[in-house]
Amino acid sequence: MKKYSCMVRFFIVSFTTFLMPFLMEAQSMSIFDYLAAQEITEVSITTDLAQLLTLEGDEEQKAVLSFVNGAKETELWDIKLSARGKFRLRICDFPPLKIDFSKDDLKSRGFASYDKYKLVTHCQENRQEAREAVLREYTTYQLYKALTPASYETHLLRIDYIDSEEKVSTERRYAFLLESNKELQDRLAVTECEDCLGYSPEQVDSQAENLMAVFQYMIGNTDFNLSMARNLKLFHTPGGTVVPVAYDFDFSAMVGVSYAIPARELGQKTIKDRIFLGFQVTDEQMEQTLAYFESKRETLELSIKNQRLLSANARYEMREYLNEFYDHLTDLRQFGGLRTYSQMRQTAPEVVPAGAKPENYGVRR
Repeated sequence: MKKYSCMVRFFIVSFTTFLMPFLMEAQSMSIFDYLAAQEITEVSITTDLAQLLTLEGDEEQKAVLSFVNGAKETELWDIKLSARGKFRLRICDFPPLKIDFSKDDLKSRGFASYDKYKLVTHCQENRQEAREAVLREYTTYQLYKALTPASYETHLLRIDYIDSEEKVSTERRYAFLLESNKELQDRLAVTECEDCLGYSPEQVDSQAENLMAVFQYMIGNTDFNLSMARNLKLFHTPGGTVVPVAYDFDFSAMVGVSYAIPARELGQKTIKDRIFLGFQVTDEQMEQTLAYFESKRETLELSIKNQRLLSANARYEMREYLNEFYDHLTDLRQFGGLRTYSQMRQTAPEVVPAGAKPENYGVRR
C-alpha cells in the first residue's frame, strides 16, 4: 500500500509538472512576472527628466517603458510616473518612483490587472556609491524572501533614463521593482489593511511578527514601526490575525547608505547597533524563531556571496555583519537552554517604539 501511494504521488507530481506550462498560459500573468519569466533586465524609460525631478505629492507624468522581449521584439508601454518617499525626496538626487501601467493596456495584451509598482532607484549622483546602495538593498530583500514568502518579490533592472526633451544626457542606472501590494495579497491569500494602526500582540500573527522582527534585528534596521504601520504593510489572514510585511531597508546597517543616521531615541549610537523592536513573546517562541534563522544561515550567506554585481568589499561587509548576528545567537546560548525575549532586548530593554504600549514590549512604567 505504501509503495502504491508513493507511485500515485509520483504520477500526480509528474502530471502536474507536465501541465504547468499550459496552466501558466491559461492564467493571466502579471507584467511583473512576465519581466521575470522573460529574464528581462535591460529596459529604457523615456520621459521629461528635468520635470521628473520636480514632481511632488500625487503628481504624475507620462513616460514610455521599452524593452526587448524573449522573442527579440521591442515592446513599448505607455506608463505614468510619480515620485514617492518623503525622506528620500528631500535628500536624494534622483527620486524613488511609482510606475502606473494602464489597466486597459494590460488587459488588451492579456496580462493581469496589477498595474501599480514601486521602483527602488538610485539616490546619489556618485555612480559607484549609488550602484552599491541599490544592489545591497536588493540583496537584503533577497535575504528576506529566503526566510518567508510573506515578503515582497523583487526584480532587478538596469535602466536607461532617456530625456524626451533631449536636454539631459541618458543615464544608465540599477533599480529594482517590487511586486504590487495587490499581487502580494493575492499570492498569500490575505487582505491588505489600508488604515491599520495600533495593533496589539493578540491581533497579530505571533510567528510572522517575530520572524519579521528578528529579520530587522539581523540586518540592523530600526526604521519600522508596527503600531504606526511605518515601512510595513499589514494584511488580514483568513484566520483573523494580521501579518506584517516589511519593506524599505535603506536605513539598515546591512545596506549602509551614506545618508542613514542612527535612531538615537531608540538607543542607537551608530546604525550598526542592533536594537530588537519586536513584540514580547514566550521564550519558547523566541527560541523556535532563532533556531529557524540558524537553519537558514548557509542559504543567507550564499545569497550574499552569489550577488556578483556587488563589489567584493560590499559582499564581505554584508557577510561579516551577518556573521556577527549569528555569533551573537551563539553567545546567547551560553547563558541557558532557551534564548529568551529579554536577552534579545538586553541592549535597550526600556525602549518602546513611538505610539506603542510599553506592556507589549515587557516594559513596566
